[in-house]
Formats: sequence, C-alpha cells, structure tokens
Amino acid sequence: MLSQTEYGGQAITLGGDVSKAADVDAMMKTALNKWGTIDVVVNNSGITRDTLLIRMKQSQWDKVISLNLTCVFLCTQVSIPPILLKY
Repeated sequence: MLSQTEYGGQAITLGGDVSKAADVDAMMKTALNKWGTIDVVVNNSGITRDTLLIRMKQSQWDKVISLNLTCVFLCTQVSIPPILLKY
C-alpha cells in the first residue's frame, strides 16, 4: 500500500472473509462507493494443508477449496458487472 501512495496511486484495505458472499459484496460496495468503478481484480488469497490425502480431514479439504476456488468465483463474479459497464 505504501508504494502505491508514494507514486500517486490510491489504495484502501478492507477486512472480510472472501469465501463468504456477503463479505465480498460488502467489500465491493465499499470500493464502488469510493471510486465508482473497478479496474482490476486480484484474486490472491489461498491456503494449503500439507498432508497426504489419506490423512486429510474433510474440514481441511473444505477450507482449501473454499479459499482457493470459491473466493475466486465470488470475487470475480461480483466484479464483472461494474467492469462491463465501462464497455
């Protein structure tokens, strides 16, 4: 964030669980209220549970899938409409 503002960019930090649609919607509304549009979406959250599949619990699997795939789906899905409005 610091390097963004040093060179004239703007940035905000938002808290939330990107695997939950309500949190993603709230973060998108905050960004849209601040800037009116979305130019770039970076899906950069993810986790790993390093273990053999045979030892992995389903709760671990569910968390990995939720954070590594579901959040990409949710963040991308909510970002598409404001991006398409520009074209």
